[in-house]
Formats: sequence, C-alpha cells, structure tokens
Amino acid sequence: MVIATILIITASSCCTPDVHYEPVELAKPAEPFLPAIKADDTACLSRATFAAFVARERLYKNYAEECIAIIDANNLGIPKDAQ
Repeated sequence: MVIATILIITASSCCTPDVHYEPVELAKPAEPFLPAIKADDTACLSRATFAAFVARERLYKNYAEECIAIIDANNLGIPKDAQ
C-alpha cells in the first residue's frame, strides 16, 4: 500500500502542466492638459519659491518622461499579434 502511494505521488508529480507567461501591453495614460501660468501670477512669489516651483515642475516632467520610456520599453518585446 505504501509503495503504491509513493508510485502514484511520483507519477503524478511528473504531469504538471508547463507554465507559460504572456506579456501584456501596458497602456499609456493620456497626457494631462496643463494650463499656462502667466508671469503676473508668479510675481508675488519670492525668487526662492519660484525656483523651487520651477525645479519641482522639471522633476515632475522628467519623471513622467521616464515612466513613458519604461512603458514603451516594455511594449517593445510584445509581438504585434498579441496586442
């Protein structure tokens, strides 16, 4: 009985199905509409605050471009018929 159980367990462990991973295309989000800011609206800001604001916007833009590049790089390896 023990031998039969061992044989059944051994035989069934060889019959596991192959795992196949399919790449999924990542969708790019739509670019948001960014309203323009007039110079008069920023006149009340100190130079340090304005510089911090500009640096923040630049970092945010660089981050968004990097995210889009990652999505594009991921989608490069996906066959066209899988999309």
